[in-house]
Amino acid sequence: MNKSLLQIDVGAEIEKLALGRLRHRSQVPLALVKVLGRQGAATVRIQVGRRHLSLAHDGKGFALAVLEDLAILSDEARAVSDRHHALARIEKQQLLDLLVAFALRGCPLTMQNAPPVPAICQFTPGSGKLRWQAHHGQDGGKIQLGSWDRPKAETIQVLHEALRFAPFAVWVNGKRVDRELGLEDCFLQAESARYGMRALVGLPRTGMASRIRLVVDGVLDRELWHSPDNGAIFDAIVTQSSPDSNRRALDLVLQVADELDTVLRERFGQLSAFDQARARLLLYRRADAGQGAQAVAGAAMFVSLDGTLVSAEQMRQSAAKGIIQALGPRSRKEKFLLSAPVYVLDERDRAFCERHLGIHTREPDRRPRPDNLWRRWARLPGRWLGRAKAALAEIPFRPRPVPANALTPAETQLLAAANEALASACFSPALNTTVKFCSGRFGPTVRRQREGTELVLYLQRGKRRVRVLVEKFQKDPSSIYLALMMLGMDGAVVNRQYADAMQELLHLTQAQSGLTFPQTENGGE
Repeated sequence: MNKSLLQIDVGAEIEKLALGRLRHRSQVPLALVKVLGRQGAATVRIQVGRRHLSLAHDGKGFALAVLEDLAILSDEARAVSDRHHALARIEKQQLLDLLVAFALRGCPLTMQNAPPVPAICQFTPGSGKLRWQAHHGQDGGKIQLGSWDRPKAETIQVLHEALRFAPFAVWVNGKRVDRELGLEDCFLQAESARYGMRALVGLPRTGMASRIRLVVDGVLDRELWHSPDNGAIFDAIVTQSSPDSNRRALDLVLQVADELDTVLRERFGQLSAFDQARARLLLYRRADAGQGAQAVAGAAMFVSLDGTLVSAEQMRQSAAKGIIQALGPRSRKEKFLLSAPVYVLDERDRAFCERHLGIHTREPDRRPRPDNLWRRWARLPGRWLGRAKAALAEIPFRPRPVPANALTPAETQLLAAANEALASACFSPALNTTVKFCSGRFGPTVRRQREGTELVLYLQRGKRRVRVLVEKFQKDPSSIYLALMMLGMDGAVVNRQYADAMQELLHLTQAQSGLTFPQTENGGE
């Protein structure tokens, strides 16, 4: 077998290990900043040009063994085993990020190594060798890449976003981009250091999602959006030395978030009114996620009418038979009789009380409003119009019945089905009702006319509702219940006894036809 088939392309392996750790090539300077941070740099100055990129630092330089391994690794004439051993030693010292400068094709590298081994190293892609020589110049080191082909604005934006939480000073084109590690717009924060990591967790004033930002060696590595099962909402920053411990970072953040929830219940009264409203929302979310009333245990977060904060236990003790009196935040208390303890609760508070505390709320009785002459005069026009409308509705009207020979077959079948259904209903004997057609198109759809002991309901043939009803019955005879429902719910039929009879008739029609009626919110039909 040809031995060349068993050889591994070390150059491709270096490119995969180095550049494969990046999402895009604009993150190359971030990888180099991580290396400089591990070297103890207190200040890093980055200069981004149109065709070059340089990073100057005040950290210590790389050891002589590292430079020798880099020389072996970049020398394509060396044995594959020697290059692999050099790569393993570099990986063991956590310097894989430094190899991105050697893996870039077409970008010559110049590296000024700081003491203890001051030297100038030069590497040109394609030459296959790293040349270096001793150099006794000024302190500090520098890494410079030529032929940098990434857009300048894009590179600067990536540096600004990823280096804002760096623990050392970072300057990009003369502007400092690092700032103190902290959270934006959080009303309560807590910090903890465990598992070799440092976590800063806060409760945000806006948003309904949890965010975790992982900072590795001073560089923002990634953002994780999480939705915990316990309903917690937080904003967190975790600084760590390895990007492979995301699971442990999440566990740490969740522990700190639970501790922060306890602190929130204890310090609820010290928050501002705006932050208290936000805190209630966060606690209610935890309650709905499964904690129930335990989510607000010990928190004095409910407001009484005099402005005193009370806990859920105190409010439950003041409830009479599971009912408390409550007003809305915008209610005018001078309009109510305030004899018992009254609380100021909005819709979220009331929903929480009913769902998790088993307490129902009701509005206090209103104070009797004193009558005055102006209100009397203001109500007079409405009363007169109402009386006039009722008087017009009682004007005697003699409808003109349509002869049976003038009816269409569909109208004849409709009348027969309606009268048969009315006759089969278990009505009071005093309520003998029949249905007929009359001519006309003005006035109400249904005319009532009492003829002796019989109540006749006249349907005006000229009305559009009546025509649609006849057409629908012709297509589906089982829709007779629609006609009866129309008769019972028409505005002209205001007799209470008749309405009750129509309700009974609908139930009977449902039983005979097998039809179902839509249910209303209160369970009625």
